[in-house]
Amino acid sequence: MHKIGDTVHIRAIDSAKFAGTYTVTKVNPSTYALTGERAASLKAPHAMVHAGPLGSAPTPVLTQVPVPVFLDNGTVVKVRAKNVDPDALYVVTGQVSRGYRVFPLGGSSRYYTGIPGDRLTVVTEIHDWKVQS
Repeated sequence: MHKIGDTVHIRAIDSAKFAGTYTVTKVNPSTYALTGERAASLKAPHAMVHAGPLGSAPTPVLTQVPVPVFLDNGTVVKVRAKNVDPDALYVVTGQVSRGYRVFPLGGSSRYYTGIPGDRLTVVTEIHDWKVQS
């Protein structure tokens, strides 16, 4: 949770209209009041606000391969689905009757279940890191 005076940012993925760097002016139970370059007064939910200024981080170089017939638990994948960030990485945590269950890489309480295998792309290399086989 951010405090009053902290520098935060909103990513374009979260809101293309209000993406930018802001300063927290008020903390509410579920929202922040922000002041910044795009808006003098903006109210944003906690999940949309991230620490630090908006940077221009390089996009990671990913090596992707076609999905095999069966994905093992722990396989890193990208999900191609409506309203899902196309650059986000997920981990397969199981198979269900209609597809796979995937959690965001890095952890979250929210996950997707029933994602068909043809909607998943296996990621085998992220920068200099490689999957050990």
